[in-house]
Amino acid sequence: MTAPLSEEELPQNRFFRAWALWLLKLRWPILIAILGITGFFVFQIATRLVIDNTMEAYLSDESEDKRRLTEARADFGNDVYFQIVAEGEVFSLPYLHKLKRLHDELAKLDVPLLEDRKTARRVGKTEVPSELAGFGDSADSGWGDESGGTLIESTVSLINAPQTHWQNDALSVRGLLEDWPPRAEDLPALKTRALEDRLLRGQIVGPAARHSVVVLQTAQMSERNNARVADEIRRVVARHQAPGFQVFVAGMPALTTGLNDLVISDMARTCALAFLAVLVVLFFIFRHPMGVIGPILVVAMAGVWTAGLMAASDVPLTMVTNILPVLLVCVGIGESVHMQSVFHDARGRGMPNRDAVVYTLATSAVPCIFTTLTTAFGLLSFRVAQLQGLQHMGIYGCFGVVMAGLGAIVVLPIVLSFSPESFSKRWDVNTSNESSLVRFVDRLVVSCAGLSRPERSADGRLSFRRRNFVLAFHAALLALGVISMGSLKFYHNPADWVPASADVTRAFHALNDNVGGASNVVLLVDSGKVGGLKDPDLLARMSRLEEHIRTYRHGPQHEPIIDNTTSVVELLRRGARAMHGGDPAFDRVPADAQSVADLFGFYENAAPEQLRRFVTVDAQRGMILVQVRWLDALAYDPLTLHIQAGIDKHIGSAAVVKPTGTVFNMCSVVHFLLRDQITSFGSGMAAVAVLMVLVLRELKLGLLGMIPNVLPIFLLLGFMGLAGIPLDAITLLVASISIGIAADDTIRWWHRFRIEYRHGGDVEQAISTSLRHTGRGTVFTSVIVACGFGVFLSASLSNARLFGALCSFGVLLALFADLVLGPAVLRAAYKNLTLSAGTEPIVTEPHGSPRAAPEGS
Repeated sequence: MTAPLSEEELPQNRFFRAWALWLLKLRWPILIAILGITGFFVFQIATRLVIDNTMEAYLSDESEDKRRLTEARADFGNDVYFQIVAEGEVFSLPYLHKLKRLHDELAKLDVPLLEDRKTARRVGKTEVPSELAGFGDSADSGWGDESGGTLIESTVSLINAPQTHWQNDALSVRGLLEDWPPRAEDLPALKTRALEDRLLRGQIVGPAARHSVVVLQTAQMSERNNARVADEIRRVVARHQAPGFQVFVAGMPALTTGLNDLVISDMARTCALAFLAVLVVLFFIFRHPMGVIGPILVVAMAGVWTAGLMAASDVPLTMVTNILPVLLVCVGIGESVHMQSVFHDARGRGMPNRDAVVYTLATSAVPCIFTTLTTAFGLLSFRVAQLQGLQHMGIYGCFGVVMAGLGAIVVLPIVLSFSPESFSKRWDVNTSNESSLVRFVDRLVVSCAGLSRPERSADGRLSFRRRNFVLAFHAALLALGVISMGSLKFYHNPADWVPASADVTRAFHALNDNVGGASNVVLLVDSGKVGGLKDPDLLARMSRLEEHIRTYRHGPQHEPIIDNTTSVVELLRRGARAMHGGDPAFDRVPADAQSVADLFGFYENAAPEQLRRFVTVDAQRGMILVQVRWLDALAYDPLTLHIQAGIDKHIGSAAVVKPTGTVFNMCSVVHFLLRDQITSFGSGMAAVAVLMVLVLRELKLGLLGMIPNVLPIFLLLGFMGLAGIPLDAITLLVASISIGIAADDTIRWWHRFRIEYRHGGDVEQAISTSLRHTGRGTVFTSVIVACGFGVFLSASLSNARLFGALCSFGVLLALFADLVLGPAVLRAAYKNLTLSAGTEPIVTEPHGSPRAAPEGS
């Protein structure tokens, strides 16, 4: 019987042997170069990295959804507003006086903006970045008489809410409370007028008259400037809090900046905890400071270089890519731990420090590269996604993993070359210095692999009952997982990610539950010709479309989620009614073209900013704004179908209507996410399978290696279905990320199995020997990765906590499959190649004496 390969007999790669000698010769210049590159990327992070959690951050710049959104903002200004909600007895004098002071201070808001590396121009007293240039000209969308300047384009509340009057044979638009101060006896009539006004109810004042809103429309800004404005608004609001006047900062910009703040704090905390967890586990394993330094430097370099490249490329961190720093710490540490374990085994056998470094690279660099590539390709599978946010996850996640793998064969060997003698003695296999932890892990690996080992019965026959039971048990688990996956549901609701106690959550619900809703639909109406929106027929069609939209009821309870719709139709109706002394019978758009043209003319003279809010200057294009209550993204599907049916029925070929806004963008993003996840997971599995075949150099072995890697994914998804854990933008990533991570450990020990099996031809000996030399590292790296992902449990955002828990659980499932299912699969698929006459294979147990083993199946 051929003895197992000794460590010295393992095949050594000539290229990496030469590579190691070159590294050791030039270690100082290489370290200085790496330090310089790292310093450059640190500077990029400090000066250019931004966070963007808006829906449009997911959309590709070439997508139709992004083009529609850009078109809407070019014509009508920013479609998302800061909405400051004030709670109290709205139509009372104390409340209105407080509201007036708040309104006036917000209208004068002046915030120094960052230039964001773009040319600024001087407008009035404010230095305006080029990102704002021309916005006020193309979309001067003031609402009321408030001239908000270039930063605040309009400020609207009950104080200046527009009211249309007919005076001196002309229309005039005055603020609701222009005659200040109001009198107590006028408040009942004021309340009635405001609550009957479709431009106010559901946007400026809640139906119960317990909440009113100050709407701030700002110019389109970068996320960094948006955050500065949000911070200043919060400071203003804090000064106006008073009994009977509780104020909240709401609106999509506030929600986004609140999410950004939580993402930043979560990222800082989870990164610190991930490094701490990895540091503690490394020190616990290697029992020496040098056991920590190398792996930590590798993952730190990978994280800094990845974030720095994103900053230099002007790619923001999003809700998806913000997990990259911790992800790189978790997945990047594995290669370094395995390489370091091989190094210490070599040192423990008495090999000199320099020779141990060379030996480590020559024997372990190739599997290190292939395991790096499996994880990298698992992430790169996101590159085929249609959503820009997922594409960035694939590109920069792949880059980071490759940098971690490169660090394991460049930085780590250089660091290990400085190892003191005290470090190597910790793992001296010729002494009794091995810790109880190491012995426990070795016994665990042997026990797991032995669960499927054939037994010899009393009559001398081999029994494969244990192996068959292990295979059947895992097959049953796989079936259960696949069946349970049918219960998976998709639920994408960013508002639910934020803690209920957070200020932004309270503000969001105050707006969504009591005023008009925190979401919107924007319908772009293009008549196809100049002046086309002055056509009475098209205006009548738009009116019927709005009525159709307002009839929508949501869910089995038929809940109304749309309080109002607004467009130029409402302006013309108000103008027509005012021209006839407020007679409700004339609350409609005139049927003749001349009357419509006259109303347009009146508004162009008396309140052009009102008209330009809903119609372009040439009257070719218009906008219908629909305020909608916030729901889960997929819950909007029936609404979008309802709106499209209304467009087809009431507009037809009279104009082209393009839906956009928060609702349609969320629906689009969610459906892309679902399709992208299926595509990315399939691409990732195919890429990993190809790499498995390449690294194991055998089609059969490579495809069999996918079994213990795919099983944990289906189990994880099945568990999510049983536990009612929904899929969203973050938890969707778990499957594609896990397939790359799970394959790493399989490749390491199956690669060694192939070498041993081809050398000795004995299945049991090949399994035992390969696990003896790779099992310990497999357990250690799995524990480190699971602990690393576990730090997400400290995150403020609920979906980040779920992501961390699921990834940790997935890593442990993959470890279980590798140590229990993997040996069973190999025992079922491979037979002994050669046996000496009259002898049986020898199984060498870790740190034990040889014993006779049963013949392989």
